[in-house]
Amino acid sequence: MDQPIPPEIRNDGLAARIEEIAATPGVRVIVEDGSSSGDGSTQAFITGALRNPEPPRLHCFEPSEARFAQLRERHGHHTFVQLHQCSSVRSSRFASEAEISEFCRGFRPWLKRRSKRRYMEWLQRDLEYIRDSPQDRDGVRHVRERHAPDGFDAALIDGSEFTGRAVLEDVYGARFILLDDVRSFKNHGNYRRLLADSSYQLIERALRVRNGYAVFRRKD
Repeated sequence: MDQPIPPEIRNDGLAARIEEIAATPGVRVIVEDGSSSGDGSTQAFITGALRNPEPPRLHCFEPSEARFAQLRERHGHHTFVQLHQCSSVRSSRFASEAEISEFCRGFRPWLKRRSKRRYMEWLQRDLEYIRDSPQDRDGVRHVRERHAPDGFDAALIDGSEFTGRAVLEDVYGARFILLDDVRSFKNHGNYRRLLADSSYQLIERALRVRNGYAVFRRKD
């Protein structure tokens, strides 16, 4: 959790779509779950926002101290960017062992599955880092209540493997919802839920880029 990691959403279709959405007139409040050091999707959001006649407010979430330090150094000077060193959702809302077990059952060749033991090791690592720390907060819900009572204009879900479902609950109704890793536990359930929701339209999908990504737009 406290090791910088290289950017993933960069120079690909999802990065291009992120820039396009951030540059769209009328997009005013964006939330990014999983900003890391700010050299991937965060940079794409900012590049697009700077082309917007009225740059939207971008809320970035990154609980790792090492990654957040790099994020702040790289983008802290932008007045329209608000950096939050906390979890997007509190630890009590992380995925449960039962949800992980359900995902690991059955044969789904197109999914990126690991063993239940590996998932549980990752979950314990994340919980140990977040629990009993100032980062253990419902960050996205708090931002929505204070800054976007009518909902977000755009939301990227790409944080912890175990917070995706809870984050989707907190951003549901956003004009654009972007999911990375739709072939993994993180966003597979979210991807299926949005596909089944008649109020959302799938506007872009690439299942062979990394672990797959998908972009949805609210129909109204």
